[in-house]
Amino acid sequence: MLLLGVNSASELDKFSFGKGHKGGHHNKGKHGHGHGQRGNSATGASPPPSVDVDLHNDLDAKCYRSRYFDIPAGQTSQDHYKQIGEAQGRYWGCGKKLSNIEAQLYIDTNPTVQAQVGLKGESALKSARKHFSREGRNEKHNLFLRDANHAPFFCSKEHDVCQCSGTIHWGYESRPDTGEKITSFDTLNDFATLAVDADGDLLSCDAATFGSDPAAGHPKQCFCEPKPDKNQARVCGNEGDTCSCPKGSMVLYGRKESKKVPGAHATYSEARHDSWTGIQLTTQNSIKCDTNTFDGVDPLPGVSKACYCDESRHTSLTQLTTQQ
Repeated sequence: MLLLGVNSASELDKFSFGKGHKGGHHNKGKHGHGHGQRGNSATGASPPPSVDVDLHNDLDAKCYRSRYFDIPAGQTSQDHYKQIGEAQGRYWGCGKKLSNIEAQLYIDTNPTVQAQVGLKGESALKSARKHFSREGRNEKHNLFLRDANHAPFFCSKEHDVCQCSGTIHWGYESRPDTGEKITSFDTLNDFATLAVDADGDLLSCDAATFGSDPAAGHPKQCFCEPKPDKNQARVCGNEGDTCSCPKGSMVLYGRKESKKVPGAHATYSEARHDSWTGIQLTTQNSIKCDTNTFDGVDPLPGVSKACYCDESRHTSLTQLTTQQ
């Protein structure tokens, strides 16, 4: 059954890219920063990501104790958090504390999480962090929330300037519990931070940019968290699921698992560079993610597949019809 109609004689709503299989029919496709001015293009400092704190959760208490190294043997994790940890913005939870970008990526690559927490917004991000702490951190494919080209990096010392296209995070230079130099973004996020969105300009790594101080009296530093790939699309369903995607968007049906990172979900870019088929939603906002929906075309027989919702239509019909 064809779920979607044809918009016009020149624009088809279904297309195939790569080696799709349907009773002997297939289409074969082809595969084929500069310095800004000192200034402030930030949209305003934001507090650390919102996280639920449940001091009665024993697992969180164990994780807190294992993460920080200044808790006396006779003191409970709960008492230490109330006396010291809360003021220093320490993370009460298990696994890593997801930034806003990471929490959104966690949502975008997990259809099950989307169904439970929603797609966007502060409430969805907060619920996604809790879901990751309770469940997602134990699943291997969730450990790779971004590729190496978009990994956060040290940007500047305090009072120096940081150039970043993404989010700048300002926090402790050294761990307040051990005095050890902080060299990773994940460890920076284990303590209090402030963040601003930036668009490539040179911004001062100090209170002039962030408006307040996350760690008064302590030396600080800035990390840059790059913006996700503009061509990124969210996974709207694994094979057999229902994919929810706004009308007018493109849905790609292709590889589920990454070839580059065993156990990880394929990125949209990976899926697009393998065999796939796709559809434009013209009359509805959900489809069944299976071969029947895509007119019986199976782009990767015998391989686990998924559906990707491309709301920005980075994969255009014009591009497809000229590259086949």
